[in-house]
Amino acid sequence: MIKFTRTEYALILLFLEGKVVEDAISIEKALGYEVGQHSREKLDEHIDHMRSKLSGSGLDIYRVTRRGYILLDSQESSIKGP
Repeated sequence: MIKFTRTEYALILLFLEGKVVEDAISIEKALGYEVGQHSREKLDEHIDHMRSKLSGSGLDIYRVTRRGYILLDSQESSIKGP
């Protein structure tokens, strides 16, 4: 079993929808911050911790450039468009 913090849990719930979750949505809904440089850095910190916790689970969180993050099977080699 993987133990997530309250914020990480809120993020994983967003990612379980199977779509790219935009940074602004992640920041506002899971972190409760307004979008800005500081909030983006905090989001990245949470994602790093979550990636560590997901290591070996078969799942990983991938960055989609200029869009946001998506949760996928670790074996997926490409991300298809929306």
